[in-house]
Amino acid sequence: MQNEELHMTQKKLEDSCRRYSDLIEHTVEGIFQTTLDGRFEIINPALAHLFGYDSAEDFLSKITNVRQLYIDPSHRNELLRLIEIQES
Repeated sequence: MQNEELHMTQKKLEDSCRRYSDLIEHTVEGIFQTTLDGRFEIINPALAHLFGYDSAEDFLSKITNVRQLYIDPSHRNELLRLIEIQES
């Protein structure tokens, strides 16, 4: 019974990951996720198109850090400071 429960849990997790991925991939809004140091972990095609790129891969070949998107890069530091305050 444990193997069957483990298999079902793994299947549910895989389904959930697939739905999440599909949502990110197909939404018309630009979506991204970065690490605290600004490296992109996720971007969707809509974000790439918003910045004039044909694909997420094309975007990531030119834009490697979210700080490149800020008009004033110091705003990133302010965001990180506010995150730190909220986590305290």
